[in-house]
Amino acid sequence: ALSHTLRVGASCAEPLSPAVHRLAMAGLASYYVNTYWATEHGSMVLSHAYGHKEQLLKSNARMFALPWTGAQVWVPLACDTAAADHAAPEVKEEHSGESAQIAEARASSKVHGDAGAKELPHT
Repeated sequence: ALSHTLRVGASCAEPLSPAVHRLAMAGLASYYVNTYWATEHGSMVLSHAYGHKEQLLKSNARMFALPWTGAQVWVPLACDTAAADHAAPEVKEEHSGESAQIAEARASSKVHGDAGAKELPHT
């Protein structure tokens, strides 16, 4: 099987579903990562750094901003649903090596104070 000879495998489009990701880890490479690449970017922008201890590999769509990107997560505010179709979304900046869930939790606590703070996800 390829999984015994390939050290790393990567998808290069939209993230794989958890079931397909598990299948790729079992049949292609035990370290198989979701990677977001789009032609307009000219390179990979989201993925996992090989061997990075803080970027645990799981069978899900979770990816991290690669060091050369300035990735941002845009999430419209739920309390402004009436104007959501016409307003620019709130920009929640992701720091290098930080998952989108952590960036969202950090940004929420800045916008809403302690009352809006979310528990950071455990990895």
